[in-house]
Amino acid sequence: MIDQYVTHSLYGRGIVKKFENNYMKLDFEDGGKLKTFLYPDAFESFLTFEDEALQKKALEDLKKVMAVNQIEQDEKDLKSAEYEQNLKEERREVLKKKRKAAAPKVPKVAKAKVVKPKVVKEKKVRKVKIED
Repeated sequence: MIDQYVTHSLYGRGIVKKFENNYMKLDFEDGGKLKTFLYPDAFESFLTFEDEALQKKALEDLKKVMAVNQIEQDEKDLKSAEYEQNLKEERREVLKKKRKAAAPKVPKVAKAKVVKPKVVKEKKVRKVKIED
């Protein structure tokens, strides 16, 4: 990719001077300092290679990066959704406990005891005869 020509939407025509760790350093015809772009992300909208084969490869690499980014984002979304669901369940449990604690306690009704009637024994009265 080094010494290959690219076209930038703002800076115009430039040449690739360095390519390291997915960063491209480009020298544009305006003669300014080298400008750095992330490869292949810059080819989404800013840059195009003049060589069609390199442009095609850059777009393929861009699709791969976007697919990986989408998978990572989907995983983050899934974890976030699971976290939210767990948080809701925990809140429900806390509310249930609070409701139970705050509910007025109904006094327990004592069971009625069965009272057996007492049998009253009649006292025997002695009759005493008094003689005059």
